[in-house]
Amino acid sequence: MEALLEAYYGADPSYNGLLSRNPFLHPSEWTWGGGKRWSLRDLHRELRGLLPSGRRKRLDPGLASYGRNRTLFDRLRAEAYAQVAFFRGVPGGREAFRAWVEQRAHALNQALFRDHPKGLLSPREVHHTAKSVAKWTYDRYQGGRVYAVSSTGRPDRSRLSPRPGP
Repeated sequence: MEALLEAYYGADPSYNGLLSRNPFLHPSEWTWGGGKRWSLRDLHRELRGLLPSGRRKRLDPGLASYGRNRTLFDRLRAEAYAQVAFFRGVPGGREAFRAWVEQRAHALNQALFRDHPKGLLSPREVHHTAKSVAKWTYDRYQGGRVYAVSSTGRPDRSRLSPRPGP
């Protein structure tokens, strides 16, 4: 849907998706969508019909703006889980781990998105992602193993052990 809307409106390809409006929070006198309530399926069908076929064929849903942040977060988190134990119990370990995660986040940003049509994530976005991953991992992750959820393949944080296991 995001890729279709970007193509239809000729949206700025570098827009990162941080601004949005929620129609449920706006005054009832505002009219959205010509007064019609749209399901995602109907909106998708309508947008595909409005776009010329040449533009539709060039769409790549994988280039939706939220994908880069999520990709960086997931890759960085997995690497941080593997490295955090080396920093624990060492004087200044927390700060050293945070610096390592920050450096690794910027390196991953370059490696993953160097050739991405929307370009690299901003240094600010990378910094905040790294800060979040470092803080949560250092404070809470104690397991030596990440259990994947079969339907998503992403780690299930609820199954991380509260203290180091055998």
